[in-house]
Amino acid sequence: MDKKLVSVIIPTYNRANTIIRSINSILNQTYDCFEVIVVDDGSSDDTEDRVRMINDSRVRYIKLPKNNGVSYARNIGIKESRGEYIAFNDSDDSWKKLKLETQLKLFDVNPEYGMVFSQMLFHDTEQVYPVEEKFNHNCFFDTLLSTNKVGTPTMVIKKSVLDEVGGFEEQLCTKEDWELALRIAHRFKVGYVAEPLIDVFPSVDGVNKVSGEKRIAAELFVIQKYWSLVDDKSVFHSIELRINSELASIKERAHVMSMIKELPDGAKEMVTDLVLTVLIPVYNAEKHLRECLDSACSIAISRMEIICINDGSTDSSLEIIREYACKDSRFLVLDKKNTGYGDSLNQGIERARGKYILILESDDILVDGSVERLFSVAEKNSLEVIKGNYYLYYSKTNTKEYCENFRGHRYNEILEPNDTMFFTAPSLWAGLYRRDFLFSNNISFLPTKGAAYQDTSFAFKVWACAKRVMLVNIPIVMYRQDYENSSSNINSNIFAICGEFQEIRKFLFERGFEYFLPVYEKAKYISYKWNFQRINYSSKIKFIFRVHEEFLEECINGWLQKQYWADEEWIDIHKVIFDLQGYCHSIEMNHSVTQMWSATDLPRYRYLNGIEDICVCGDKLDTTKKIFEENEISILSYLTTLDDLEQITKDTLVLISASEELKIVIENYLEEKGFYNYLVI
Repeated sequence: MDKKLVSVIIPTYNRANTIIRSINSILNQTYDCFEVIVVDDGSSDDTEDRVRMINDSRVRYIKLPKNNGVSYARNIGIKESRGEYIAFNDSDDSWKKLKLETQLKLFDVNPEYGMVFSQMLFHDTEQVYPVEEKFNHNCFFDTLLSTNKVGTPTMVIKKSVLDEVGGFEEQLCTKEDWELALRIAHRFKVGYVAEPLIDVFPSVDGVNKVSGEKRIAAELFVIQKYWSLVDDKSVFHSIELRINSELASIKERAHVMSMIKELPDGAKEMVTDLVLTVLIPVYNAEKHLRECLDSACSIAISRMEIICINDGSTDSSLEIIREYACKDSRFLVLDKKNTGYGDSLNQGIERARGKYILILESDDILVDGSVERLFSVAEKNSLEVIKGNYYLYYSKTNTKEYCENFRGHRYNEILEPNDTMFFTAPSLWAGLYRRDFLFSNNISFLPTKGAAYQDTSFAFKVWACAKRVMLVNIPIVMYRQDYENSSSNINSNIFAICGEFQEIRKFLFERGFEYFLPVYEKAKYISYKWNFQRINYSSKIKFIFRVHEEFLEECINGWLQKQYWADEEWIDIHKVIFDLQGYCHSIEMNHSVTQMWSATDLPRYRYLNGIEDICVCGDKLDTTKKIFEENEISILSYLTTLDDLEQITKDTLVLISASEELKIVIENYLEEKGFYNYLVI
């Protein structure tokens, strides 16, 4: 092989600890016809001393008076070069011994090549990039325009090519290698070695960290420069997704948006107009998370993003969503402390870039084609909200049941929500919401801890504000029913639903929507009744008193109007308001229980069951007596023996405060004697 001189340029800035490794990897090449030009871009450490210690005439050192950036330093090296070929290395990376020999052989076989590049090995992840084994020469420019495949240290370029296309773009702080590779690929054929010839080491001092704004600036520069050169604009799609992903993580966007305004027509709309954002709140969802993410990835809408909000998961959920984000540029991962479902979605909405927002639970699965159908109809009809129905999905048996949430409502018509829509299940994950509609009406979630009922106030606000809504009778999602971490299975806060309706009430008064109060009352009744049915007996006692107090106040205020209620519902709520004791008897809340009770529950239990007298029996009376006295609960008597129970009538409530062994004895005795009205405390 006729040996031709290769000029190897190494720009450096404060990399005294790694520069020698970089230089030595070049000096150890099997191809030995080269020069090394180290361009020190104003280092303040002892880089110069270390480089000058190298006793090799092939190494030249150029010290710049001030820091001007890596592109400027490389261009200085190009100007000072004497070689027929130009290669580059970074001051913290190293070459494999056969790098130059391998790439120059490819030039000899293919003299039409203007540049040859290779794979590189990232030592922190042990990943090789790019992963392709070969590229199609005829469409390499389009491939490269979509995603940068060329790392600067992998490049070997003919000096004559650089003379024709120019050096690195000095106004770019990042992606300057990509932009130069594009210029070369647009005019010349490019060779590729599917072998990692570069070892890339992670930066330990943060020098290589670049802000999101600067990354966007580089992407925008490329779009502006090459927009007119490409007929098929779809090749810019990956750039568009990266820009929008970066925009979602930048809070101060004014400077970036001013740059976007300078783009050519068409490019400007492409960058700013994501049409869909999928929000996925995630908390300890590893069991079914991949199914959910796969269904989101399958949405056949090009200009979309998927924002996963990790709410402080303690399982592998964060690793899973990061894995997907590495493979799919549409993903954005927001990682935060555990602040609850509502706050997660509020942060997601704030970062969303799409025209429409879809909310997807991390354990649910989208029905194929459903989102595309919703989006098409929403766009065609300029809708603010479009909602569908859903399947109840039982994964253990792999069965599903169609749930027509909007049965009785008109489908496929543009509607202004009527009163009965407020009485449907919130099902916020079965529809699309236009982002500007949510922002202009200040619609958000109540950011309480946990994940129970936080769709309730959101859904009510949507119905109250929307003017252009459509319902479609198709299933949107498989709503999982048998997952233990599902928000529908959370029973920790029995009053969470009350907070949601307090938020709705506040919203209605702030907006001057008092005319919705009668509808609010009926919607509250439906939600409260569902909550009442799902909580345990001890919680029912607490909750029914809260229901009684709230509806009594609102009945006095005149907010209950019979026109919204079925006859049996109207009777039901009036019993709760005016005859709570009778209501509880009618639903058999006066049955005996043998579960643990707290002293503060007793007055309510006593009232609901019409009990006059209470006695306590057992061998733990001292502590119990003290608690009752502190709570001002009157007790008929304290009994220590079974014989003492002979004096008690069957109308008396017997409280058992005893050790486990004695408790069983007392329970058996009471049941033998026909006493069924007792509690274990």
